[in-house]
Amino acid sequence: FYSEAEQLAFVGDTIFRGSIGSTQYPGSNKKDLQASIFGKIFSLPEKTILYSGHSDFTTVGIEKARYI
Repeated sequence: FYSEAEQLAFVGDTIFRGSIGSTQYPGSNKKDLQASIFGKIFSLPEKTILYSGHSDFTTVGIEKARYI
């Protein structure tokens, strides 16, 4: 869920602060998860605050710097 007006996104288990999300469940894999991160989350403005399901909040800009 993304709110442009609030500059925030709820990203569930897709990405955590400092790490890729969880791939331990049936039907998930690292390749698809990374495609979602790079194609969807990293296309958001860098100041967008990311709220995951299991870690502290972070921003698109902080996480992009870790991966790119």
